Amino acid sequence: RPLSPEALACVIGSASTRTDDAPFALLAATGCRLGESLALDVADFDPVAGTVSITKTYSARHGVRRPKSDNGVRTLRVPAPALPAIVSAVGSRKSGALFTSGGGRRRQHSTLQRRWRGFLAAAGIGGGNTVAGAMAASFISRRTPCQRQSRLKR
Repeated sequence: RPLSPEALACVIGSASTRTDDAPFALLAATGCRLGESLALDVADFDPVAGTVSITKTYSARHGVRRPKSDNGVRTLRVPAPALPAIVSAVGSRKSGALFTSGGGRRRQHSTLQRRWRGFLAAAGIGGGNTVAGAMAASFISRRTPCQRQSRLKR
């Protein structure tokens, strides 16, 4: 089920208050893929420009690697409401994964999928069963151009 624009704004606002939920703010604000967000390193975030450079993807099976196509390499502007989440995720670190677990390791898909369901419930938002599914459905329902939709579904 798609998230409404109001629910997406709630996701961004709620996710910006907890470092553990920061990936949700980025996903809701930019529409990047889950694997792309998990592959981000601190150096991929430019706080002055307010952008993230998507140059790789991540999966537990394959680790960090280049995107499937050159079209996956891009720089995204992080909308102002989501910037506090990214800044908080970086903290005072100069290197390493942008989104880390409590132990300082790169976050995992499975952990975020479980957290997503609890996050929606705590925020009082009904919606998608998976992060990618909810975001894709939301952009499709808002008639976002097909190129961006296809990025969300992968």
